[in-house]
Amino acid sequence: MYLGSWKIDDYLTFACNTHRFDTGAATDADAAPSYRVYEDETATPILTGTLALLDSVNTAGLYSERVQLTAASGLEKGKTYTIYVSATVNSVEGTMSHTFQMEAEVDANVVSDKTGFGLAADQSAVTVGTVTLVTTTTTNTDMRGTDLAALATNYTSTRAGYLDNLSGGAVALAAGVDVTQWLGTAVTANVAGQPTVDVTRLGAQTAPLIDLVDFASNGYDSTNNVVFSDLVYIHGSALTETAGQLAAGFTKLFDVATPLLVASDVMRGTDSAALAATALTDVTWTDAKAAFIDHSIATADTNIDTLLTRITAARAGYLDNLSAGAVALAATALTDVTWTDAKAAFLDHSIATVDTNVDTLLTRITAAVALASALATAQTDLDKITGTDGVTLATAQALYAPNKVVPDVAGTAAGLHSTTDTAIAGLNDITVADIKAGIADGTYDLEEMMRLIFASCCAKVSGGGTTTITFRDGPDSKDRITATVDSNGNRTATTLDGSV
Repeated sequence: MYLGSWKIDDYLTFACNTHRFDTGAATDADAAPSYRVYEDETATPILTGTLALLDSVNTAGLYSERVQLTAASGLEKGKTYTIYVSATVNSVEGTMSHTFQMEAEVDANVVSDKTGFGLAADQSAVTVGTVTLVTTTTTNTDMRGTDLAALATNYTSTRAGYLDNLSGGAVALAAGVDVTQWLGTAVTANVAGQPTVDVTRLGAQTAPLIDLVDFASNGYDSTNNVVFSDLVYIHGSALTETAGQLAAGFTKLFDVATPLLVASDVMRGTDSAALAATALTDVTWTDAKAAFIDHSIATADTNIDTLLTRITAARAGYLDNLSAGAVALAATALTDVTWTDAKAAFLDHSIATVDTNVDTLLTRITAAVALASALATAQTDLDKITGTDGVTLATAQALYAPNKVVPDVAGTAAGLHSTTDTAIAGLNDITVADIKAGIADGTYDLEEMMRLIFASCCAKVSGGGTTTITFRDGPDSKDRITATVDSNGNRTATTLDGSV
């Protein structure tokens, strides 16, 4: 199906219908149909994707897709494109295709022929009927006929340039503004009635335009009408900013709800003479003294922290529980030398060790009590068996002593020995000849059967492929087995010789 000619960046919508191959009924595809767009006869597609169901409630098997025909996707003016659509319905794949063009050139002859107004192939001009030109009047200035002088005068290249450069929102300016009169005062204009403004001088001072741009961009907050101040320069002297300290200093000094430093604190007048007389000089107030005070404060803070760490709430409880005899120790202050971290840790360890040992001892005492109870029960049970003198126990031990011989009651053992001894003697008298002479099958003894088995399994055989097969003995001195067989090798008769 031909979808027409399109422009770059247009949106193109195409569709497909899916059906069952066996019934032709409209049916949704097994999966979304896929499409591939090819340019002319190039085998590599420039666009690929899938179509989606359209109005699945009221239709079956109707899919569509909308794509934008962009140059970035590879579409070009004057090219022809083929859309190949593939869909699988009930496990059977079907295909279809569409074609379209990008900004195809139009043949006027073809267009005229299709609309019923054909032109002769060799006709180079078209005869037009009489045209009546509108008379040029003040009310019909747009229809000039062949005289284009007035149009050329009114529509100059300069004005055409204005139209090209106008933005969408500036069309109203096309009428132009004549500023040669401004509030009733003549203004000298040098470009088409528009005054020139020299912004390089403000306040009778020469200022580069870039300075004005910098001020508008960085020095003025138009939202809050605030002018920013650069504190890097004070009284013409450059101040060096170090990691935000200068800004932090100003904030610390001025950004307070209730100022502590006021002018009266600095401007003393004559009544502050005594203070001036006792001014601290470099000799009196040295860096070493200031450092000593700083060190003392820091040391005191550290010692307090150390003391709080060592005298915990648990240790304070220990002190509260000290006996009355130890109260006198409170008069002796605990110093870093007396009360060390090592001693505190030792005290903690000792208390923890005592607690652990007490727990272990209680566990062992409990186990010992249980063991004593078990031993008492065992002793009671033992007394029931042996009595207190142990005589019964000794008798029982004698009864169950190792290798104890059970007494012979009424000569029973002697009778058993007579019977078993006879049977054992008979077994001892059996010879190899007795075993070989034993009948194993029919009338054949064990020795004869061993000869026949050896011949069948190990000795020479002759007559293979005939109706008579012969098996020889080990020394090849006689026929042990002569067998008559049918065509399938089944034995129908045998002659056996198991003799020596």
